[in-house]
Amino acid sequence: MPRDFTREQEIGVQPQVPALLPIGHQRLLRLAEFLATVPRKRFDMGKWVCGTTACAAGWAHNIPEFREAGYRLNWAVGPMFNDERGFRALRLFFELKNAFESEHLFGCNHVRTPDEEARIIREFVAARRSA
Repeated sequence: MPRDFTREQEIGVQPQVPALLPIGHQRLLRLAEFLATVPRKRFDMGKWVCGTTACAAGWAHNIPEFREAGYRLNWAVGPMFNDERGFRALRLFFELKNAFESEHLFGCNHVRTPDEEARIIREFVAARRSA
């Protein structure tokens, strides 16, 4: 099935995710790339209230290959993956080691722009690769 990069193509972004990384790291880097396309005024890491301005977990649902892999967004409970929801779903989908990593990357109460969130994700993956 061909990938749908309509929004990224509109602004000239093409995915550049290295294939030799663990799938969770590939997904995180893909999310970081996608966040570069998100308008700042439509991004909010300050609260987890689905149906409003979206956080990184909410925007992840807009990536076609994530939906194909089973990632879902339920407006009542947030992210869902393999019958899990919330931070547990994020932990499983992005293959994070613990709840602290989920909170660090996706927790509310962070005042970040899409670019800042993307940087934090990239730094996280780089630190895990060098560990």
